[in-house]
Amino acid sequence: MAASVVSALTASSAGDATTPIVQAARPENAVAARIDFALVVDEQFLIYGWILGFTKSVHAASIHLGKTVIDLVKQAIPVRRPDVAQHFSLETGDDEHGFYALIDLPDKVAFVVHVKLSVTLLSGETAESLWPISRRDALAASGAEPYVTTLNGLLPYLPRQEAKRLNEFTTLHMGAGYFPMLSPPARFGVDLCCVLESRILFASGWVFDPAHDLTLAELRVGGSVFDFSQNSASISHPDISPDHPSLLYRKQDTARLPGFILAQPIPQQDAEADEARFTVAAGAETVHVTRKVSHVPQEARRDFLSFVSKMDPDSALVLIERVAAVLDNLPEPRSPGAWRSDRVSASIANG
Repeated sequence: MAASVVSALTASSAGDATTPIVQAARPENAVAARIDFALVVDEQFLIYGWILGFTKSVHAASIHLGKTVIDLVKQAIPVRRPDVAQHFSLETGDDEHGFYALIDLPDKVAFVVHVKLSVTLLSGETAESLWPISRRDALAASGAEPYVTTLNGLLPYLPRQEAKRLNEFTTLHMGAGYFPMLSPPARFGVDLCCVLESRILFASGWVFDPAHDLTLAELRVGGSVFDFSQNSASISHPDISPDHPSLLYRKQDTARLPGFILAQPIPQQDAEADEARFTVAAGAETVHVTRKVSHVPQEARRDFLSFVSKMDPDSALVLIERVAAVLDNLPEPRSPGAWRSDRVSASIANG
């Protein structure tokens, strides 16, 4: 089954990588195509984009990277692009227009500033366009977020071996870790882990478990252990679509949303731990991943509010209620600056 991408780069988030250097003029029935980003790091090439009708109307499509030619029809993985379908007002379900490929190059590519995309449709129309290449410096902490967001949405739907390769690439070059080694189709990711006011452990992420294979979902911070499959609230998540083919696996009694938020009191001796350890098991596979914990009060509050500002209103309301409930059951704040339950909503609203 073709992969599905919910979180796709837009023109505003992808910057120069979304604008062709040369784009031939075309009539309405000619080739429509775009490369969202093309990355060259060492001897690997990562490409992500779309061609209208990629799985139905394309006779040939290739990427020319210096002297290297990549046959997209044979080497790329088709991915769903509902954003493209919506843009062109296509029928529901007609969204298999995207492509993704992570190519191992024979040698380091000599410095080139663009790739050429060549497309020939079954109807005979052809088009060529040039698109900019990003290199390692584009993956600095300040510039990697758009790539990570897109790849985070792409990863759960790739074949197991390809997900492993992409995980290794993103972990090594973008500092982003995922969980592609769980028994398919289960996947898992973490968005934030922090300790608010040295009193409340907050963690958020997503669990993709359409076949209900997860047997363990545990978070350990210091000596404290939390079961976030049972003690968390479920929320929507922009990277996991409710109309994804996971519906084929879903059991009738399941209504749990893919995102999760956990807010729990944490003892003072564990509140200053620098790392959180997530242990997730699905079928015969178990993974252990550590994440940095933001526990300095000002930094934790900043990270928390930044995270909340990107949430949809319903999810933000669930989060407010969950954190406020924990605050109501805590003793008096240790410091005048600590949050009280009646300040949570105002603090979040004011960012």
